[in-house]
Amino acid sequence: MKSLKKISILTALFAFVLTFTFATTQAQVTPEPEVQMVKGKVVDAEAATPLAEAEITVVGKDISVVSDQEGNFVLENLPAGEHTLKVELDGYQTWEKKMTLDEDAELTVKLLPEKEDE
Repeated sequence: MKSLKKISILTALFAFVLTFTFATTQAQVTPEPEVQMVKGKVVDAEAATPLAEAEITVVGKDISVVSDQEGNFVLENLPAGEHTLKVELDGYQTWEKKMTLDEDAELTVKLLPEKEDE
């Protein structure tokens, strides 16, 4: 009777270890979604001076940032794939670019002053 009890306990312990190992293996198989980062600088296209307070938006997403005093910006945690970036600043023409993110990207955005009415 004692050996039957030992076998039952060992069987239960083995089943537990097997279940835990399977669950851990399954958790490791699920890949994390890839996220990318875009960092850059917004400058005046004619004077090449940095532009602060430009709004950089990922079109169709609720993601936007504002450039700092040196014109720098960082968009983080973007899902890999195709995105359209839009940059707007009063007194300048809107800039848009479609890009495919499969790795982190760095870019310089050159904004043209708005055209004066003739």
